[in-house]
Amino acid sequence: MAEFRDLSPCRSISTNDIINLLRISAQQQYNAKERCEMNIIVEQNARVLFEQDYICEIILNTNGELSLSYPCNISVPVVDKWSKVQTSKIQSSVNIRDLFVRSRIARCRSRFVAPVIFVDGKYICRSSTLSSWAEIYSRSSMNRFIGTRNQSVVNPSTIDRTLTIDNDDTFDNVEQPEQRTIYDELRGADIDLLKIFDVGSIVNLMVQKKYTLFGMKLTGSEKFDKYNRYGSFEMILLPYPGCEHFRELVTVKYNAELMFYKWSLPKNDAIPEIPIHLSSCLYTDWSFWRTWNSVELTKNYLQIILHQLETNKCGILIHCLSGWDRTPLFISLLRLSLWADGCIHQSLTVEEILYLTLAYDWYLFGHNLSERL
Repeated sequence: MAEFRDLSPCRSISTNDIINLLRISAQQQYNAKERCEMNIIVEQNARVLFEQDYICEIILNTNGELSLSYPCNISVPVVDKWSKVQTSKIQSSVNIRDLFVRSRIARCRSRFVAPVIFVDGKYICRSSTLSSWAEIYSRSSMNRFIGTRNQSVVNPSTIDRTLTIDNDDTFDNVEQPEQRTIYDELRGADIDLLKIFDVGSIVNLMVQKKYTLFGMKLTGSEKFDKYNRYGSFEMILLPYPGCEHFRELVTVKYNAELMFYKWSLPKNDAIPEIPIHLSSCLYTDWSFWRTWNSVELTKNYLQIILHQLETNKCGILIHCLSGWDRTPLFISLLRLSLWADGCIHQSLTVEEILYLTLAYDWYLFGHNLSERL
């Protein structure tokens, strides 16, 4: 059985700590309700590593009250200890947890917008895509059934009155009046959260404009909101293959340069949509994007995100469908790249930054490695 040790200030992460973390990740998916010794130690280690370079506000997600697949303690960095600016990025009057509560149902699987990287005074956030009407109703009903004290912004009775309405924007592209009110409230709370973290652009990694299951359109993204509620944000669409594509790594002997995604499949209707100020700065012919192998695709997308971060004064939200496969891949690559450039986590060693990204970006945010292997 893997041995886990808590991280005190007097000792650093070892290679064995990383190996043990990978072993337990391959055995189980993190669940905030499961307070086993291993989960507690991984959470403590991630927090200690974060706080070596940042003053953080810790948002409690006790027993998964906010989201079962988010850390029990969500670290929100508010001050970079290496920066000349030592005032908090978030005003003390802002109740971040309340914003999480109010907006959580707005996004798929309650994977709300969470800031995970703080660089040059800007947040890089992660989440899932927007919730469908069916999910909004089912999650609101479940909250009442279990008596959760984390109520959303929506009045449950308003949701009940819309139960018999079948044609919302998810199916017939029309929102009924009461449904529109609910969407206004939930997505309004989601937008409030984005503005608190000063997010200016949204990177969407989904390969479908609207996720479809058994011919039914279940959910879409901010760009396809029928009332353009997210019109003030710059949209960057970078369709990227999901976890099923990377199961082919074994067949190509783990050489991703030999992997090519089947963009011709009918379900893959999303195409890259990149602002001209970003696409023109890279010496890349984007008309050939469907011919790129997995390495080229990843590299070019990462360059787009990094350039947006470098040239824009606001933060970024990155999401895919559920936010636990493609999203952590790019969050992890960004964390490692920015660390290598000396922009973040300056005090961490190679082993420590690797442990942090595996623990926080992947395991504690609910990536199901055991199912993906």
